[in-house]
Amino acid sequence: MYKLKNTYKSSQIIKKFNEKVFRKYIGNDFEVTFDLAENEPNLLICGNHLQDANQNSIICGSGYKLINSKANEKPKKIFLQRGPYTKELLKKQFLNNSGKCGDPGILFSNIYPADIPKGFVTKSKNYKFGIIVNENEERDSKINFYRKNYGGKIISLSLNPKIFSEYLQNCEFVISTSLEGIIFAHSYKIPAVWIELSKDHVGNNFEFYDYFGNYGIKPIDVFKANLWEKEYSLKNLKSNASYYFKGEMVEDILDSFSEVKKFIADKKNNIKQNIVIPLFSTNIENQISSKKSSIINFDAPELILEKPKLSIIEKQPSVSICTVTFNRPDFLKIAEEFVKAQDYPHHLLEWIIVDDSDENNSYKPSISTNIKIYYERLPIKITIGEKRNISHKLCNGDIVVYFDDDDYYPPSRVSTAVKSLLKTNKLIGGSTLLPVLYLSGFETWVAGPFGKNHATAATFAFKKELLKHTRYDDSCKCGEEKEFLKGYKIPMEQLDPFKTVIAIAHSNNTYGKEQMRRNPRKYKMKKFTNKYLEEILKNLKPLYKKYLNKNEND
Repeated sequence: MYKLKNTYKSSQIIKKFNEKVFRKYIGNDFEVTFDLAENEPNLLICGNHLQDANQNSIICGSGYKLINSKANEKPKKIFLQRGPYTKELLKKQFLNNSGKCGDPGILFSNIYPADIPKGFVTKSKNYKFGIIVNENEERDSKINFYRKNYGGKIISLSLNPKIFSEYLQNCEFVISTSLEGIIFAHSYKIPAVWIELSKDHVGNNFEFYDYFGNYGIKPIDVFKANLWEKEYSLKNLKSNASYYFKGEMVEDILDSFSEVKKFIADKKNNIKQNIVIPLFSTNIENQISSKKSSIINFDAPELILEKPKLSIIEKQPSVSICTVTFNRPDFLKIAEEFVKAQDYPHHLLEWIIVDDSDENNSYKPSISTNIKIYYERLPIKITIGEKRNISHKLCNGDIVVYFDDDDYYPPSRVSTAVKSLLKTNKLIGGSTLLPVLYLSGFETWVAGPFGKNHATAATFAFKKELLKHTRYDDSCKCGEEKEFLKGYKIPMEQLDPFKTVIAIAHSNNTYGKEQMRRNPRKYKMKKFTNKYLEEILKNLKPLYKKYLNKNEND
């Protein structure tokens, strides 16, 4: 079993990229570890880790951090180093060094190829330029100055690699505080500019010069925009943006991986291989496992939190439940219970959550069932349209079902939607009728109908194939459904509203539902109840009252 080492300073995008590189070019048999034992054979692929090398280290892409860095011991084998300056330092220290040069980050486009849905990339790309930053740099005043005044798109290395890749490919050029950002841009042949935010970074330039040296560029010729020193115009930045891509270097990297794979295979019969791979460096806090948030026992009735009973469905496609959220940790904890209560087979479910909440208002659910959770924490607030597009990019299911963070979904929500979609050629289902529960007064109304192809996003369920034909407007902050449904012209299968959702009207709704109750004629609102709703209300009331710790229903 190989060991894939994640350092305490590895961001999400770097961790996933390195794991995929290892899996694609070297082998699948590995496990992640945080510890590097001195007696273990270890493989250093990417990042500034050569100074940590020991006599059991196999070097395949790593480099030194500083010009005066030095490895503790002579590495066992050098197949590939990041650049020519690292190679020279190794030669001085250990004399013999015939390894090739190249940074494996240039393979980023091999791991995440251009697979953007139709309509995402246009002849004129969506963003004038991208601003690639390390974690905790997203809110830097200089970064936000260029975003607001020049229309740049902040792209954090903390993003999921698929989302990072989409944003990156949609930029005319990029500026980056990170070497990885520059290399990833070059991988897609996108021009890039190296920027610095603070004079505190001056002198820590060795890794940049080392990488650029692969293209024969001397340090004196490397352009760097010192944003802490002066303001650069967009024209100036763009004129200095350039990309470098050397086919021979890519071939050398791939050849080196092949040699490493063979080297490991040859040694496997004689030595128990525990290959440990330190990754790129970034923030330590991301690697420290946080304690699982305790889940409050609601003492809620079986109607809400009943033990899932598997539905009998002839064909059981996989389902992605999508939730986008902002500053609603309490509601998200309740939504977690609604997801757990679904009667659809849990091993066929995944829950995608995209959260751009303020740091003190975020909540990452942890369900102790077979439901997989993918939690994407965004560094800055974005629009509802863009968040929904991001959630789609993360989906692996055959069918996508929406769960808004603040609404009630019955245990049969997923199974009912799947059954309906399997019986029709239509790609999307929703409900033009929308039951609404007002926590203030605890009464129920029904809005609609608004049209056979009209529904709110809270009711959506659709086949993933739909995403080949439509997407949300990234700039939309509210009422995003119209663009997604092509002006309500996409044929829609109407779902049973009471088996789909009960929208919860509260003081923090994105769209104020109180005005709907005050103008019933305009919004086609009718006060409504039945035995089914009465039973649900009886059980929902203590749930919301207890968890939200509010008295909105008085």
